[in-house]
Amino acid sequence: MEIIKKKSKPKSSAGKRKVLSSVRTIVESIVIVLLLRAFVVEAHAVPTGSMKSTILPGEFLLAEKISYRFGDPVPGDIVVFKYPGEPPVDYVKRCIATEGQHVKINSKKLLVNDSELDFKQAQYVDNSDIVDYDLNISKEKWQYNWENRQLYNLVFARMLVLESIQYLRAQGISVDEEIFSDYLSDGAHGAMDYLMVDRDYSKYMNALSDAYQQAFSLSKPDSIPGSMINRVINIFLKSESTWRARSYKYIRDNFEEVVVPEGNIFCMGDNRDESHDSRFWGPVPLDNVKGRPVLLYYSVPVEPPKGTPTILDNILVIFKSFFRPGDIRFSRFFTFLF
Repeated sequence: MEIIKKKSKPKSSAGKRKVLSSVRTIVESIVIVLLLRAFVVEAHAVPTGSMKSTILPGEFLLAEKISYRFGDPVPGDIVVFKYPGEPPVDYVKRCIATEGQHVKINSKKLLVNDSELDFKQAQYVDNSDIVDYDLNISKEKWQYNWENRQLYNLVFARMLVLESIQYLRAQGISVDEEIFSDYLSDGAHGAMDYLMVDRDYSKYMNALSDAYQQAFSLSKPDSIPGSMINRVINIFLKSESTWRARSYKYIRDNFEEVVVPEGNIFCMGDNRDESHDSRFWGPVPLDNVKGRPVLLYYSVPVEPPKGTPTILDNILVIFKSFFRPGDIRFSRFFTFLF
């Protein structure tokens, strides 16, 4: 009786099945991760100290993306959102007010709808004198420039004009102050775009110098020699960084009243004195809100970033920390944020 042996499948066929199975597993895993990231949870890294001591620099967190599909943030929520300016990176701040609410800061006291409101997590680290000026900016102009993310430019330009006029008076230099103020204010406002948007300090200084030159040429009497004007302009330009710092502190500590526009929220960092937030760059559209932080899962000290950290930068932070375990803040692991 003849026995017929069953032919075995070629080994190459079995190998192909293993490869295809592995590829399928990898693809399925990637799809699951992408779906989770898009609809459920997303990881974020916090490189700065604007949310201290709630969230420290160098902490990594998970933000859930379900809550705000069924409702909007409320005051007190910590939110992750896409920065409404440039570059459009992710920010983490606390929601302070929602649409229709009035927000004002008077000598660092936060007022929402005329009632003092602050959170126990808020901290103030700058004990220097509060900058207080009578800038004479109308409520409508403040609101308009704030909504259009030009408030810092406006305050800087106005402060520059007041300081310049005061200096000219002290030196006995007579100019048509109204003309001088109008042209210097407009020129300085525009010059700030080179600094805030283009990040080009050289163009900013050139534009600021041109603003002074035009203001003087249109407002000065012919009796003032050009050499004196150039000397005065150089003095002003050397002091511009001081006035920029004062403008920042004025907005930070004495923010004039605004109304949060429809479809927006007002966000601030818990580290109130060291947070670049809605006070400076305006309201956050609800469409920019990405999620609500719920859990800190890793924490290690980092140096302040020189630019916007990339995903690779964040991975390297974690990898490098393995070689200095003494720096890892294990006590911060798995801290809930709600």
